[in-house]
Amino acid sequence: MYMDASIKAIGDSLTLKHVPTGRIAAAKRSYVTRRVELSDATHIDSSATPRAGDVCLARLTRKGHHQRLELTTGRRARMEVGDEIIVAFGNRYATDQFHGEVPNAIGPCQLVAAGGIAAEAFDRHASTRKPTDIETLGTLCRADGSRINLSDYRIKTAASDAGARASFVIAVFGSGMNAGKTTSVCEITRALNRANLSTAAVKLTGTGAGGDMWQYQDCGARHVLDFTDAGHASTMGLELPELERIADSLIGAVDGKVDCIVAEVADGLLQRETRQLLNSPMFRNRIGSIVLATPDPLSALGGKDFLDKLGYQVAAFTGRISASPLFVKELRDETTIPVLTSHDLATRDISPLVLLQQSAPVAPVLEAVVA
Repeated sequence: MYMDASIKAIGDSLTLKHVPTGRIAAAKRSYVTRRVELSDATHIDSSATPRAGDVCLARLTRKGHHQRLELTTGRRARMEVGDEIIVAFGNRYATDQFHGEVPNAIGPCQLVAAGGIAAEAFDRHASTRKPTDIETLGTLCRADGSRINLSDYRIKTAASDAGARASFVIAVFGSGMNAGKTTSVCEITRALNRANLSTAAVKLTGTGAGGDMWQYQDCGARHVLDFTDAGHASTMGLELPELERIADSLIGAVDGKVDCIVAEVADGLLQRETRQLLNSPMFRNRIGSIVLATPDPLSALGGKDFLDKLGYQVAAFTGRISASPLFVKELRDETTIPVLTSHDLATRDISPLVLLQQSAPVAPVLEAVVA
């Protein structure tokens, strides 16, 4: 029986079809795949059951909310129906956009994030348009049939000793999504740089997108990493051991290379993965102080109470609340914890950001700042 030489069976369940190099090169390549060596991809498997992180070739079938794809360079490329794109399967948790999960099979699904995440969208925020429809054509594979997955290209760092850390870690949390976390990371980074303290910025959880990373770079962070560097398109649905590995990997990759590491944790305090990290002894021992981004006084006080119950002490409030002088006044009337506006971070002493809340030693370069 004749079989096309470009198709070969491996075992009983996997059928691979050769994909010309030119076809892969012509496809728009999304941000989340930026670490992948696409030269490894020589075949496509249209029968595989998708797994989170699997890199796939897809075709746009209907334009919806996301009409541009964020490329590995950061450029947001316009997409048209029929365009082929290279994305990764993943989950999405965004209270202001989509809730989506890895589909059960290759075929029709949705583009749920501009950074390049293919998922089955279950619901969306009322203000968000219907998601962009795509058809996944198959997972990209090597010639031996092994799938191309983001985890294959993650950074490799040795397990670190939290007690021997060399850089001081400031963790930025938010009371909810869009509380101003990324802006706060950038303003804190600039403030530290102005104090002649070198910085790195890392994003530990969230949905793969380059916007935050480019902002980190723009504000002067010497080293910038996110969870896609640790092998994940998103962190939704991960269990604590993997979340801890991501945090340890990203922080460990820059520990000792800078004075301070500013680490952003996505979404809000009640989000599943955020709560898991907050309850992790490993994570608790990794960080030196917590800054809480919040949009209003009540969210700030509620977030503080939530963190108090977990044994954390908030070093400072910041975030979108700084846009309202009246909100800032209301919060300052209710708490002695510093409320740092954008202006404060540009002009004031940064010592509230590096106050110890654990007994772990402070890096020597910060002793004068903390004092």
